[in-house]
Amino acid sequence: MMPDIYEEEFDVNAMIAKIKCNNLDYGDDHFSLRDQLDLLVDYTQELMYGEAILDEQVQKFWEDSMQPFLTALKCNSTIKVLDLSSTEMENEDALRIIEALEENQTVLELDLSGNYIDDEGAALILKCLRNNRRLQKLNLSKNYIGVESAEHIAEFMNPIEQKMLLQVLQRQSIGEDTAIHYSNYLKNPLVSLNLSENEISDECVQRIAQALSQNRSLQNLDISQNQITDQGAEVMAKVIVANGTLVELSLGNNSISEGGIVKLAKAFEKSSLKKLHMEFGLLEK
Repeated sequence: MMPDIYEEEFDVNAMIAKIKCNNLDYGDDHFSLRDQLDLLVDYTQELMYGEAILDEQVQKFWEDSMQPFLTALKCNSTIKVLDLSSTEMENEDALRIIEALEENQTVLELDLSGNYIDDEGAALILKCLRNNRRLQKLNLSKNYIGVESAEHIAEFMNPIEQKMLLQVLQRQSIGEDTAIHYSNYLKNPLVSLNLSENEISDECVQRIAQALSQNRSLQNLDISQNQITDQGAEVMAKVIVANGTLVELSLGNNSISEGGIVKLAKAFEKSSLKKLHMEFGLLEK
């Protein structure tokens, strides 16, 4: 039987108080919840029980300290990188974090990788994040996100509000360039999206490609280690030539044959990409 490792509640409260008061003396603008909870685990116990003792600490944190943590996060004005990876987080917990970030003014990067977020959770998260005009990097890798999230991923990458405004402005005879300028106020600021190690299929890639054909902000897309075949590779080969802003694309460890890789390599030469990660390695300009 493992010991009660949550006796150091004062330390947890002290950590939350520091977040709320912008007094993070253990780092700069990067906050990792798992690293901070690791500091509260007794070293001897950690040697005896390994990761299990930290996992229990994490679960206890969500049960006992979720609301104070959310309140502190809303007030914080120093954290720019919020790392909540591998924290046993499920859909409801993740959504509450996203809702708290609506009031936070500084977080630019959010890492939710290695949790238990599925299609239902991803749909709610991405829908909520469409109103966030600050987040630049989102990591949802190593979750359980698949084809049912495709539509929401596409809308997140290319918000319908921006497309509708652009259409309205263009009808006002003010010129396409001016219309694009004004519609950019609604543009999703996301420059990096990581969906690796999920359940992304060719059908999902089709929707992502449609969004990429109009998206003018995303620079880094990682869809490696999924369920993409030659069909999805061919779709991506076409879109990377047309896109113009994507700088780095990761497609390695999928089910793409040599023929699919050749098509991607040829498209890479005509594209804006600087780096293309595939099965055999890296193409770089």
